[in-house]
Amino acid sequence: ATVVRTDLATTVLTGATLGYAPTDPVVNHLPGTYTQLPQVGDVIATGQVLYRVDNQPVVLMTGTTPAWRPFAAGMTDGPDVAELQSNLIALGDAVRLFSRASGHFDVLTVDAIERWQRAEAQPVTGQIALGQVVFLAASVLVGPESVAIGQAASPGDLPYQVTTTARTVTVPLNPNLPPVSVGEAVSIVLP
Repeated sequence: ATVVRTDLATTVLTGATLGYAPTDPVVNHLPGTYTQLPQVGDVIATGQVLYRVDNQPVVLMTGTTPAWRPFAAGMTDGPDVAELQSNLIALGDAVRLFSRASGHFDVLTVDAIERWQRAEAQPVTGQIALGQVVFLAASVLVGPESVAIGQAASPGDLPYQVTTTARTVTVPLNPNLPPVSVGEAVSIVLP
């Protein structure tokens, strides 16, 4: 036989779990009655309705700072205002009003909110009550529900579970498996 110099490779077949990456939960802040919930498996993107309370939409917006107060004239500057402005820019409601998020709630922000409310067939007030928008890092995949349509909605409820839309594979490692390092190539065989 001819001797060949090459890299050695180890192959180990092991079980794994295919799933989705976790994300922050959807937390309700509105009192009332749940009047609409999405179906398990739905993907909800920025600007889309997460659920409805008393037929008022709760809308997903992109951001990492949770909304903790209403958005209205006279409010102090903050990262939540900047996230709202970034979303209004991305959704096209800030065209010819502003092109970058300042974090300062001003008349132009009110105008952009009114455009957004008009486009979504919501009452045009120029302000957003606490709970009408939920900031999460990205689009979400809807999981099992924790509430039902017609059930009383309370602040702090988690209406349903969510994950990101990014697929993950989880492999349990143990001392009997060969050592691995971050960045190593793997192959996935699906049944």
